[in-house]
Amino acid sequence: MKKLASILLAALITAVCFMPTAFADYTNSIQEELNCKALYMICSDNSEVIYAKNESEQLSIASLTKLMTAAVVLKNVEDLEDTVTCSYEAIHSLDGTNSSVAGLYADEELTVKQLLYLLLVGSANDAANVLAEYVGGTIESFVEKMNALSAEIGCTDTHFTNAHGLDEEGHYSSAKDVMTTALFCLEYPIFETIIGTRDYVLEETNLSGEREFSNTNKMFSGISDYKYEYCTGGKTGTTTEAGQCLFSMATKDGYSYMCVALGGDMIDCDDDGVEERMNYIDSKILFDWAFDNLRLRTVADANTIVTVISVTLSKDEDHVRLIPQNSVTALVPKNISADDVLIEPVKEKTVSTVEAPVKAGDVLGAAQIYYAGHVIATVDLCAADSARRSLPKLILNRAGRLIKQPIFIIAVVIAAVCAIFFIIAARRRQKKSDRVRVVGGTRR
Repeated sequence: MKKLASILLAALITAVCFMPTAFADYTNSIQEELNCKALYMICSDNSEVIYAKNESEQLSIASLTKLMTAAVVLKNVEDLEDTVTCSYEAIHSLDGTNSSVAGLYADEELTVKQLLYLLLVGSANDAANVLAEYVGGTIESFVEKMNALSAEIGCTDTHFTNAHGLDEEGHYSSAKDVMTTALFCLEYPIFETIIGTRDYVLEETNLSGEREFSNTNKMFSGISDYKYEYCTGGKTGTTTEAGQCLFSMATKDGYSYMCVALGGDMIDCDDDGVEERMNYIDSKILFDWAFDNLRLRTVADANTIVTVISVTLSKDEDHVRLIPQNSVTALVPKNISADDVLIEPVKEKTVSTVEAPVKAGDVLGAAQIYYAGHVIATVDLCAADSARRSLPKLILNRAGRLIKQPIFIIAVVIAAVCAIFFIIAARRRQKKSDRVRVVGGTRR
């Protein structure tokens, strides 16, 4: 998973988000059902953007902040079995906030790993502060590390002021940046294990007996409105300003997706007299739509002739066909035909003419693959044929190039001028010699 997460993160940082997505026409049927202020879903298998709504809008993200808290800890702590002593300030600075805590005690000793479980499973703010002090020295220094790492991994709409996510001015992120942060965390296998844990038992410590914590992610719960059997992990967040927030992962029939939902309301969406948390409802709608409608298909292969380019100096070929260097797969609606997918060469990256020799497989360009008018993949183009070089044509070509060069023309002019001076000088010497012979003959 670490290698895959690194690839997905890099792709997410460098890729351009084409919105509306290629699936826009197909998602129209569910648009009115979605409530959250911002939504962002990608395919975990190839980082393809499946759905995006206000994905770059700066919003409060509540305890989804703890994803970055975990990221900084995982990056900076080599041994997760290191022992940490909880400080009085880290615990009691949260007094009166009525926020989610694990009930830790001042001077209680836990390992970094145990604190990460409390942070991500129980969404404990006291665990966030304890970890921040341990890694940063002070909470303020830790927050600086959060902002530095955020910028380092490519977040552009994020700024943190605390490690737990309680509402504060200047503390915000975006759905896309939350996804970027989650992908970074997934480079560490322990992160996926923790956010996929339904119930966690904290063993006896120096100040407390055994304690149990249930995952705040209601997709793991028995509540029918929220339970999602395909969910493999996630992290929740809720504050007055942020509303209902959720990062979640789901896998079904070999397909995996990740979704970020920010700013969900409490709405009685099924008229049962009970208000539902729309971060869960929206995420389930998007997961179900993706699982039901999308399939990974080959949209380009070596049998696809994308374009033909001219070949010069060739012994036996005037043109070379360009084909995709490798097969390309992409998520597309399951009922589309091959005619719905277009492949077009990128003019700026594809040569129009090439000199022989050319070997089959030589990369000579690039192409973009379009579905519903939007780019869904890119691929290098290579030569499908070989073209041998003609030596006579090469000699004539180089000679032709030579005589067109300014330096060659200058050299010819100089040579011509020198020749003229030489001829004039020779004639003068000849005339002088003739006069000497005439004079000499008269004297005799």
